[in-house]
Amino acid sequence: MNEVLIDARDEEIIRHIQSVVKQPVATVVGAEERLQKVQQQTAALMQQHGVFLQNKATIARLPEAERAQFEKQLKELKRLQLALKIFGTYYDERIHLRMPSLDVSDKSLVEREWLVTAMDYYGEAFTKEQLDDFPRTPPKKYEKEQLQLVDRYLTIKQQYDIAILKGELASPHELLALQKQLDARLVKDLNHPRYRAFVLSDCIGEGVLSEEQANQYLAVTVVQTKDGVIRYNDTFGGKQLKVYGAPFLFEQFFKGKAIDRILDELEYEEFEKLQAQRKKMESNLKRKR
Repeated sequence: MNEVLIDARDEEIIRHIQSVVKQPVATVVGAEERLQKVQQQTAALMQQHGVFLQNKATIARLPEAERAQFEKQLKELKRLQLALKIFGTYYDERIHLRMPSLDVSDKSLVEREWLVTAMDYYGEAFTKEQLDDFPRTPPKKYEKEQLQLVDRYLTIKQQYDIAILKGELASPHELLALQKQLDARLVKDLNHPRYRAFVLSDCIGEGVLSEEQANQYLAVTVVQTKDGVIRYNDTFGGKQLKVYGAPFLFEQFFKGKAIDRILDELEYEEFEKLQAQRKKMESNLKRKR
């Protein structure tokens, strides 16, 4: 039930952000990269035409087409900046609810997105009991047997997707047949913009894929279509955070003794849950009397 509620909340936030930016942005990485691109375009236009934001007369002197483009870019910049604020507020709220005393002020927005993704992806595996033996026994979601077909599935899926993007005839039969052999949740995770990196991390941990192979499945492939260039596989994870085995990923984020604070937080959270359950049981017993 919690997993369903988290998925619904995530989808609601993503829909809200996409309505703000009027683009299919699903991750902080995507929003930051688009923001950087628009900033560069705007700076180039300003330099070319001698425009200064503080001087409205320089904007008014722009030819009509350039002025319209300039104003459009300024609006997009504001929308993307707002989207990043929404992402930040949402992720900080999620982290604080789970680990109230964890200080993530020194972490980038991408790293905070990564932590929330880890919490959501591993779910019940991200608990005090499961992490107590970390990093010797890192959290994991799938068994090795469940991950054996991931390599083949992603290869066939990429071939099929790129063929469709190019307008070529392609049959989905092999892909669908293979998909039926995989756990339904695993298929969903592999097609999630943020979870794929964690599935691949699990594959590395189980020896199903090497780090090099895993990161190839997060690399962007530029596809030339009749409508222009499309960046296929524009996913989270492989952009600013490369995929490694889970122990290395967590050690990188929780450097030093920070992992001890995480375990303390999780232990406290579980204690609070037990307290709440005990009070509920006592309340139910009183009603029965």
